[in-house]
Amino acid sequence: WHLFILVTTANFPDVMMPGYSEHRAAFAFFCTFCTLMIFFMVPMVTAVIFNQYVENERDVKAYRLKVQKDGERMAFSTMAEDGQVRNAMVKELCNEVANYLDMSHVNVTTQAASGQALVERMDKDG
Repeated sequence: WHLFILVTTANFPDVMMPGYSEHRAAFAFFCTFCTLMIFFMVPMVTAVIFNQYVENERDVKAYRLKVQKDGERMAFSTMAEDGQVRNAMVKELCNEVANYLDMSHVNVTTQAASGQALVERMDKDG
């Protein structure tokens, strides 16, 4: 426990002085220990933890992307009739979404044609 406190350099004199008072050569041990731990072990432990964090974030991002793509496929398959999404379905969807969101700036009738173009662009299978 005392060596951990020594590595953090928080109370370095409190840890070193009792040993140094008994044997002056203890300074060599404390100096070597601190040098090795501060310049080698602490950065290595930090790097391992950071690499695990980055890997975990990459996995979470990949999972979120997979869930998003699965949701898009499910939404399209729910709306599609004979492999195509009709303008009426796009209007109905916009009206339903407008009930839950503030979409007063969207004019559904003028957006229907661009909505169909958007659906056609999203439907890469044709």
